[in-house]
Amino acid sequence: MKCTYLKKNYGLRWALVVGMVTTTWSVAVTSLAQNPPTGVPPDAAAPPAPPAPPAPPAPPDPAVETLLETKPTTPGEMVRLAKVLVDLNALAPARGLIAQVIAAQPDAETLTALSERFGTATFVKWKLTPQLNPEATQLSDAVLAAARQAASDPVRIAALVEQLGDPDPDQRRAAVVLLRTARADAVIALLSALADPRRADLHESVKAALAGQGQEAVGPLLAALSAPDAVFRAQVADVLGRLGDRTVSDYLLAPALAPDEPAAVRTAAQAALRSLLGHVPRPQVAAARLYRHALNLLNRDQRSAGVADDASAIPDGQAVAEIWTWDVANNQPVAKAATPAETAIHGVVRLVSDARRLAPENPPIRRLHLASLLQSNMDAAAETVAAEGVHVVDDLLVYSTANGDTTAAVAAAQILGRLGDEQLLHQSGVQPSPLAEAMRHDDRRVRFAAVEAVMAINPQQAYPGSSYLPKALEFFLTSAGRPRALVAGIRPQEVQRQAGMLIEVGYDVTSVYTTADVQRAAAASSDYELLLIDYHTAFPASGDLIQRLRRDGRTANTPIAIVAGVDSKRDADRLALRFDDVTAIIRPPNPEALQFQIGPALARSGGERVSADERLQQAAQALAWTQALIDPPADGRQRGFYDLSRLERPLLDALWAPSLSAAAAEALARLGKPAGQRALVDMASRPSQPLAARQAAAEAFGHSVRQHGILLTSVEMLRQYDRYNQSETLDNETQAVLGSILDALEQR
Repeated sequence: MKCTYLKKNYGLRWALVVGMVTTTWSVAVTSLAQNPPTGVPPDAAAPPAPPAPPAPPAPPDPAVETLLETKPTTPGEMVRLAKVLVDLNALAPARGLIAQVIAAQPDAETLTALSERFGTATFVKWKLTPQLNPEATQLSDAVLAAARQAASDPVRIAALVEQLGDPDPDQRRAAVVLLRTARADAVIALLSALADPRRADLHESVKAALAGQGQEAVGPLLAALSAPDAVFRAQVADVLGRLGDRTVSDYLLAPALAPDEPAAVRTAAQAALRSLLGHVPRPQVAAARLYRHALNLLNRDQRSAGVADDASAIPDGQAVAEIWTWDVANNQPVAKAATPAETAIHGVVRLVSDARRLAPENPPIRRLHLASLLQSNMDAAAETVAAEGVHVVDDLLVYSTANGDTTAAVAAAQILGRLGDEQLLHQSGVQPSPLAEAMRHDDRRVRFAAVEAVMAINPQQAYPGSSYLPKALEFFLTSAGRPRALVAGIRPQEVQRQAGMLIEVGYDVTSVYTTADVQRAAAASSDYELLLIDYHTAFPASGDLIQRLRRDGRTANTPIAIVAGVDSKRDADRLALRFDDVTAIIRPPNPEALQFQIGPALARSGGERVSADERLQQAAQALAWTQALIDPPADGRQRGFYDLSRLERPLLDALWAPSLSAAAAEALARLGKPAGQRALVDMASRPSQPLAARQAAAEAFGHSVRQHGILLTSVEMLRQYDRYNQSETLDNETQAVLGSILDALEQR
């Protein structure tokens, strides 16, 4: 150490001398440049300054030299020496050793051995040290890749599991440490060993290794609590108690307290709860705790739905989590990628199912259990829910509609349509039943499912709320399966400008100029996907117009954009915050700006919006239901308690929708109204319409005349003769259509 100290001081003295000489020389040169000696011409070139002598190289460190003299030959020895040199801050020789390791081209087995011996953190640290690169990055990436591949190698994992039974405690500890690097793959292998009764001699070591996996083991272990083998479940409960993680305690409550659990499972789960909580709760307390946990999980998912469903955050339902379940066939846990919403509902189903095992007759727990089952997998859960009985499902419908759970509400209504009878619609006395109330629900899917259920029940007499069914049919019939938007404002020029921009981005547009027309026009079609309302139209009377739109079930969920100028944008924002699915935008200068601003408003309701194709399917089904209501039933009993006259106007509109025209023509024929017959002959007489639609209209007119007589005026009949006489230059098909109308008239 003394020699090293002297060398360091010698180097310091030499540096000081060189510095003093260099400084003196610089001062002299500067002085000569500023004050040249007498007799030297001013423009004569000054002699160049001699270069400063180079600093002598730093003297070698004897300790480093001594280490390098060992001349390592294997990659392991080179890495060990490089690690020591890095600790001594001798980075240049360490980099040289790393380069030697790379030059040796180690195979995957050697690289894996390096990661196990020195730890992956060593190589990551080197990778982040600039003085060791690029060699350190190359070696680090190779070691980490080999470590990842080795960690998931089933042969290696199986060997490590067997090593847990080694009589040498050091070998057992090494196996536990190395199994941690395999993460979920190791947990699956350990659980498979624990589930195998032939490997009972390993079970204690396996349980210790599982507990050592920490958080990585929680998901697979909770899935294993669903395994059919009671002995295995008892051991899993023991491991969960050893984890020391209180968050798993709720999942041990049912195994510890449910009367249908075997004694071995209850004993192990209770011991685990005492280890985690210090006590075992009573069944009713445990059930309430599970119910609260499930509600919190459900509410947390609903609060984050806007963020989780945002396309920029999770594009196209991207999976960001895992759901673990137990695969009975292979006797092991399996993971499935899931979105946050799927993960949340899976947790709710698990918790509330356990709660119901402890309190099977508790109504709130039963409702949440059935609703969560339907949310998780409606098709698979339908039979389970139906088995609960009509009154339980009816209660579930009330619960779901009150809580905005449209998925469960739709399923409950569909199940009632299969199970229920007419008494279901009379059970509330003079008040409409829950199913009848659902026919005017704000959500159109719930409304459609309720109408479908009532049509399946097929009531034969009036019931409280029977007027809701024709109104619902009227709503569905107003769809032509096209994206529509409504623009409202008091300045016609600005309204038309905004309407033109909406047409450019793909909407059919309706324009109105008074507040009185907004609600009327918005309720006239169920295809509206956006209401664009000028600030001066929306704001009077503290937003009274928007309140009316939100109270009307036909427009309750339609996104609204309030268009404001820069000076009124703040007031528009405050108004928008008072309502759901209402946003304020600045008056757009072009279609691109409009589309950019309305995008977030449409995205927020994206999960609830019904596509144009689905709306068209609903309209077609509503037409079929309308025909069924118009036709007299087979038993001859009339259903006169339905007022079907309100359906005439939407049927007249549907006649001109290409995909609905034929069915609408048939319904108008059966309805037997003068306006319907006029519309049918007008459709049949227009050469601009498709031939198939004209033929269907003419045929329907003949049916109407035969069933209800001629409802046209004499002037209208004479017009048809004129149309036929003027068709001599038209094609034969058109002449045949016009002739069939005259045949129907003359036959009467």
